[in-house]
Amino acid sequence: GAFAPQFSTHRMVLDYMHQAYSPAAASWHKLVANGAAAARELQRWIGEVRSQWPHLRVLSLSDDQPELAATGAVTVRLRGDWAGLRPEDLRVDLMHGPAQPGGELAHAQAERMRHSGQGQDGAHAYEATFTPSEGGRTGYAVRVLPAHADLHNAFDLGLVLWA
Repeated sequence: GAFAPQFSTHRMVLDYMHQAYSPAAASWHKLVANGAAAARELQRWIGEVRSQWPHLRVLSLSDDQPELAATGAVTVRLRGDWAGLRPEDLRVDLMHGPAQPGGELAHAQAERMRHSGQGQDGAHAYEATFTPSEGGRTGYAVRVLPAHADLHNAFDLGLVLWA
């Protein structure tokens, strides 16, 4: 007769423990310590970010290639007005990948853009370089998300600015 393979959920349970439950427990302990000071600070920060988010603006977005094709490194630069938010309050990602005929990105990869300074006009400058990994048309977009050490998932607040 045939023998059915044996399966065990032991590894899955360990993965959940190490990747989800333990970090969540550590975060909870941090947030409630000292009379929940960190939780109150996170809530204050979320309120500030939510109130300023509608005022964030991307002032310019450019690259150093006349035509995007899979031929070499591409450097992308962004200037943004963050409406009083600090660079450390935001995560600025360069999303790049093969471009569909309509311009949509297929299988986009994210690269964190580097904050490269603040101009006299208050605008923040960012830069990232990527090398297209596939032949054909390549495209990119920039995604701005809230960022805080105690915010587990940048998408939890439902705030995204695209350029």
